[in-house]
Amino acid sequence: MIKNEMNRIGREQMQQLLKSIPSNYLTMELNGEELQTWEQYSLAIEKNMCFPTTCVNSIDRYNDWIRDLEWLDAKGYVIVIYNFAKFMERNLIIKDIIINGFKDFILPWWEGEVEKCTPCGKITPFNVYLVD
Repeated sequence: MIKNEMNRIGREQMQQLLKSIPSNYLTMELNGEELQTWEQYSLAIEKNMCFPTTCVNSIDRYNDWIRDLEWLDAKGYVIVIYNFAKFMERNLIIKDIIINGFKDFILPWWEGEVEKCTPCGKITPFNVYLVD
């Protein structure tokens, strides 16, 4: 069984971990210092994950697209947010929405719910690393 997780780790540990991520995974490395608004964050995600439409004006659309990803040919997903202490430091409510969204919806979806809710859905590794 795959266990999708969100982990806080140090920069050196992350650099070692990046070396072990399979090449057929989509790995996104984001700088939390540069992501201070929902618009900045959602644009970075939709660009890296090639969302079919924008989700700047809709957290629900973001949640739908990030739990779909059928247009990508990745066997797993890794999101790394460097400088996590600075990530959304002026928008703590949005930061909580994003982090809780991963914990409550996105990671569990890819860990097993995807098979129950979609006819061709496959359990897929999806991990988030919060780096300071």
